[in-house]
Amino acid sequence: MKRLHEDVQGLYRISEFSIAMAEQAIEVAERYRLRAYDCLQLAAALLLQEQRASFELASLVLVSSDAESNVAARSERLNIEDPVG
Repeated sequence: MKRLHEDVQGLYRISEFSIAMAEQAIEVAERYRLRAYDCLQLAAALLLQEQRASFELASLVLVSSDAESNVAARSERLNIEDPVG
């Protein structure tokens, strides 16, 4: 468990839920037939990608093996890494 905690702190950025994320998730839900949590995940990725682009950082890579989410993410021009396929 300690190793997982260290990895999360060192490798991942935790995004807190925000009004902007909720609004983005609603927009995602209106465009795609995704489950609620998939809408939130895609909304978070879109907001983070927008932030990264404003700082001229490398594009975000969304890791997902959910086919419907991946189609939606690609439609939003996100890079996808599907660990299964």
